[in-house]
Amino acid sequence: MIKIEIQDSGVLRALNELLRRGGDLAPALADVGELLVGSTKTRFAEGRGPGGEAWPPNTRATLEAFLYRASGAHSKTGKRTGTKKGYFRDDGRLGAKGAGVVMSKRPLIGESKRLGSEIVYRVSGNTLLVGSALEYSAVQQFGAKKGAFGKTRRGAPVPWGDIPPRPFLGISDADRAGILDIMNDYLAGAARE
Repeated sequence: MIKIEIQDSGVLRALNELLRRGGDLAPALADVGELLVGSTKTRFAEGRGPGGEAWPPNTRATLEAFLYRASGAHSKTGKRTGTKKGYFRDDGRLGAKGAGVVMSKRPLIGESKRLGSEIVYRVSGNTLLVGSALEYSAVQQFGAKKGAFGKTRRGAPVPWGDIPPRPFLGISDADRAGILDIMNDYLAGAARE
């Protein structure tokens, strides 16, 4: 599990004030969880991290692997150019469909699109957890060096190349403002009670 702790003094002050007034944090934290899940999913559409930085583009090797899987190709070097028409020309060069696949491939958006769609939150007591249960989510968030996880049975490094970090979890400035709005709404409600 990835653990990122947010040490934002304004947010922590609002949470502590709600606790001091005897409020139940669970409803407020659930609203914050909904906000953060939504903004994290938006980052996948924009290809940007919580600080607004663009994610590094896919490498040529990633694009080629994606293309060959999409086309049904059996060999990257042989005459066999795939089982699906239009991905490659008869001479092995990229066809119109193949070019479309390469041009549309965005960082962190794999064939299943699971990572961007399976962002969840959980409230437990006074704790909010936001993230993904997918095994590879930490590598996408923090990156990994070639061979960082050992080798395959055939001796190939895992991962087979450097994976740059593409942070998708975290709190943006807009998230912070939204969280403070949620906390202030709950504080106002607690003050009326």
